[in-house]
Amino acid sequence: MYNISLQYHTFAISRRFQAVSSSASKQFRWAQCSTGNFHGPNPLFSRLTENSSLEPRHIHNQRRERKNCNQLDDLPTLNSSNVEKNEPIILAQSQNYGSSFSSTVDHSHVAIIGGGISGLTTAYYHLRRFPNAKVTLYESTNRLGGWLQSEIVDTGHGKVILESGPRTLRYGTTSSLVTAELIQDLGLEDEIIISAKNSIAAKNRFVYYPDHLVRMPVPGESLLWQVIKMISEPVFKGILPAAIEFLRPPRPEELEDESVASFFTRRLGTDHLVNNIHSAILHGIYAGDINQLSAKSLFPTLWYMEKHFGGLLRGVFFCTKDKIELISPSESSIRREIIPKITATLHHKLENAAVFSFKQGLGSLINALEHRLNATPNFSLKLGHKIDSIQLADNGIEIQTQSNISPTKYSHVISTLLPNQTSSLTSKLPSLSLIHSVSVMVVNLFYSSTEILPAHGFGYLIPRTVSYKQNPECALGVVFDSDAIQGQDTASGTKLTVMLGGHWWDSFETYPNEEEGASMAKAVVKRHLGISKEPDLARVKLHKDCIPQYTVGHQRLLSQAKNELSDFMGRLSVTGSGYRGVGVNDCAASARDLVSRMPVGIGSNLTTGLEWVDEDLQQIKLRHTSIS
Repeated sequence: MYNISLQYHTFAISRRFQAVSSSASKQFRWAQCSTGNFHGPNPLFSRLTENSSLEPRHIHNQRRERKNCNQLDDLPTLNSSNVEKNEPIILAQSQNYGSSFSSTVDHSHVAIIGGGISGLTTAYYHLRRFPNAKVTLYESTNRLGGWLQSEIVDTGHGKVILESGPRTLRYGTTSSLVTAELIQDLGLEDEIIISAKNSIAAKNRFVYYPDHLVRMPVPGESLLWQVIKMISEPVFKGILPAAIEFLRPPRPEELEDESVASFFTRRLGTDHLVNNIHSAILHGIYAGDINQLSAKSLFPTLWYMEKHFGGLLRGVFFCTKDKIELISPSESSIRREIIPKITATLHHKLENAAVFSFKQGLGSLINALEHRLNATPNFSLKLGHKIDSIQLADNGIEIQTQSNISPTKYSHVISTLLPNQTSSLTSKLPSLSLIHSVSVMVVNLFYSSTEILPAHGFGYLIPRTVSYKQNPECALGVVFDSDAIQGQDTASGTKLTVMLGGHWWDSFETYPNEEEGASMAKAVVKRHLGISKEPDLARVKLHKDCIPQYTVGHQRLLSQAKNELSDFMGRLSVTGSGYRGVGVNDCAASARDLVSRMPVGIGSNLTTGLEWVDEDLQQIKLRHTSIS
């Protein structure tokens, strides 16, 4: 959820790994697109050899009739004038949603549980595909957006935007195409603000070790500088053994999964880099413990490479030489459907961004989805309705809320809750109860001074090897928000976000209160950054159980859960951050994929939301399109 991964490229091996990785590793890799010709395997605007129609919209539209409704971009979209007038509108006039969608009208009534980004995008895509369906969205709190929340605060000298959850998005992966499509459909293109790839935030990304900030190498820097840095900084200890990774044997055939720490230690021949670098990165993405997190689930591309190529460097070499990318069938389908739709203007804007957000924060995406859905006559929203239970009923499925005396029947229910929360609603999903989540405290600090940071950049992450003396607060990292995204605030100053907790707090029975959290955050920035000045503004949010942990055996649990869901006869599906990725892009892509698999006759087929679990990666030969 709190993807404060700082795109760390600590050595050539990891850079090449990340260049061809997808899934979990996409959370912290550079999008390697460049204006003009694309070189090397790249997920954006790469065309599969066997499909000659995969072209960007401005090229593709010249080659086909605009009346062809077999493409997603032909579906009518809402315009701002309709929304502003609050006129009732239909999200789509056709159910064609790529080649896998049927045009038969659907009259079902679907309940979606959870009003975060997953629930909202699921409702949006469901109404696009099934425009005549009724959709009711249940949210237990009094607001939408889940962990994604942007707050505009008046400092007395101007306004600042404080993000208590995700704060930036990245472009350059398959899942990010879904977000780009969503931005286009919602008319948010002009709201985008970017942090360019040549900005100070993109170039300066730090790890705190052992007692100071260490700037990470980035592509394009001199080899001499990188060598000096790696020799002089203890954080890079173990880099030499990693260079001979290709000499190490592949894992035993019987090994089904292992921890991230075990995997990289085995492949790189040292645990120093793993503890110092990988642990910091995964603190930024999952707030998790590398000794518990699953290598197979978080790094499926590298897991595949070791099995099929004998090693990671070997896999990178062959994929680069043969222009092969490793992607899943569902990712391939998403590219076929979305790439022709993305306009050249939006693509060029996003490809030049290291990260991007919106002028009013990421909450703009939530607000636009809410506005769009509320303008649809067959959508209803129930805030403050907590679901107590789910159970099959004759010709449907019933949900019981705390406020309802009798249960309400629906043709289908989609839960976007955390896996263990979904499991608590029924006794038939025991596997999901084993997927736990960690809690993170987010502390926003604003200082009116612009001269208090010892270094400028995106921020820094803290590895597990930093001593207790240097990190008694159990901080995960600090984002320099005023550097990371510029152009949101009217108040001049320095804005920071301190992340506390994660797996470090797993054994805590109680958590710090807001006052204690603010004090802890101020202690962190004083010790690490030398900032002793009191902040002009402090906001503290504790997000309990906010980031699901994909621990060793995660894929096996999901396979079991898929079988358990089949007992609901296709009337219960799941999606959200607990299954296929915790980022905003991942959640939107998972929601879209779920809806694309749903049959027209709701309940006539077993659509669980976990059909992708048993998919293996494919070796796809790529061609590359020149974008003008």
